[in-house]
Amino acid sequence: MKGREKVKALEKAINTFKSKNPFFLVVMQPYYVGLKSQ
Repeated sequence: MKGREKVKALEKAINTFKSKNPFFLVVMQPYYVGLKSQ
């Protein structure tokens, strides 16, 4: 992922994921989660 893609992914996650418990966000490359980048 490039810089702008990371920012966009984090913004989407922040706006979508809500929790009452403490948590933190991590940007993972596609090969860490079993997807192939195109």
